[in-house]
Amino acid sequence: MELLGKFFVEFITGIQSWLYLFLIIIAIFLYRAITDALQKQTQSIFVLEREQARGRLTKKIIHLLVVIVVGLGIYVSNDITAQVLSIEPIPTSVTIVQVFTTSYPSPPSPTPTVTLTSTSLPSLTPSPTQPLTSSSVKQKPTLPPPNTITKFVSSEQPTQYIIKSPPNCPNPGIQIIRPGDGASLSGVVQFVGTANIENFDYYKVELRYPNGEWSFLQRYDSPVSQGVIAVWDTNTVLPGRYGFRLIVVDKTGNYPLPCEMSIQIN
Repeated sequence: MELLGKFFVEFITGIQSWLYLFLIIIAIFLYRAITDALQKQTQSIFVLEREQARGRLTKKIIHLLVVIVVGLGIYVSNDITAQVLSIEPIPTSVTIVQVFTTSYPSPPSPTPTVTLTSTSLPSLTPSPTQPLTSSSVKQKPTLPPPNTITKFVSSEQPTQYIIKSPPNCPNPGIQIIRPGDGASLSGVVQFVGTANIENFDYYKVELRYPNGEWSFLQRYDSPVSQGVIAVWDTNTVLPGRYGFRLIVVDKTGNYPLPCEMSIQIN
């Protein structure tokens, strides 16, 4: 056990510099992510966007603190382990005493000798844990013909709605194809359309009550041409008629006229 402990300490000491370098690289990436999230929080014009940016900022700060704690833990554990293993064990001795009793008229006879023995506790060897892996499969949706009942499949809840005519949006790079204007929706719905303009930066979708303020729903950073532009669970709002719009923003921060339509949440 002593030789194994010394070998473990020497091994950790040998790769200690690489461990610190790895943690420093992770800390740099987390710092860049924190500054980016802070910048997006200050530049956001919508309340929900600022809340999402604040949530990402909090997560990145927690991750950075975890990296710092892991680095301190490696340093402290190596120091303590080296000090414990450097202590020389003190040998113990057992003295065996023989006691003789004499009885008359019988000759003296020695009493049984008691020998003390020591047992060693078994060492516990931790079993290796299997790394967790995650995989995701993305499939391009197939667009059904118009004037048919379409069923969109989602990992949460499927939904059905009758396809209606799409809204009349003048910009060909900002289009909502399905569901159509005035469609009745329920459950998880996939919105199909186009969000691709010149000098594209990002696009987002928003929702509002009639004559109310627009509220941010989702944001995406990749352009889409006649594909799924958003997936939204309608169970997050109360039933009723809402306005829904698609906004595509260019790299200068400007955006053309949004594509708007009305939807009925059941």
